[in-house]
Amino acid sequence: MISYDPSKTPDLPLGALEAGLREGLRPVNIICDPPGAKHGDQTGVSFAVMLSFLPRMGDRLNLQDGSTCEVVRVYHKVATMPNGGYFTLMPTVYAVALEKDA
Repeated sequence: MISYDPSKTPDLPLGALEAGLREGLRPVNIICDPPGAKHGDQTGVSFAVMLSFLPRMGDRLNLQDGSTCEVVRVYHKVATMPNGGYFTLMPTVYAVALEKDA
């Protein structure tokens, strides 16, 4: 589910996707890049999660590694759902890592 390859969107395992959908959650792709990263840099992390809400610009995400990212953009991409072959808009949340306090 976690990817450090900027050209690949991480996939949710089908079982996790189905369980989340049953609970009313929706898949969201999260990208967190370091400050100053350019498109294609292999310095950030992306991962798929199941959420009941969509983070908005300015929201802060506290990641499991202790880092914090701030949402700077939200966009949507048409995607095919693996469990039914239907199309959906897959939200992608783009965030930038905040500097850790010294």
